[in-house]
Amino acid sequence: MLTARQILENKGFKVNEAHVEALELQWKKLKEAKNAINIDYLKENKVGLTNIPGGDRIE
Repeated sequence: MLTARQILENKGFKVNEAHVEALELQWKKLKEAKNAINIDYLKENKVGLTNIPGGDRIE
């Protein structure tokens, strides 16, 4: 399992040492949220998730 730091560095990003802990914590939370999604429920109910860049405001 790759860490957030390894993934970012593999993609060519420089990771600031001061931000490593925060990045890893956020990565862990995102993985937990992803694992909590019940894919079968989404398939049955034809529900989709959409990321809206720039915030959560929908017009």
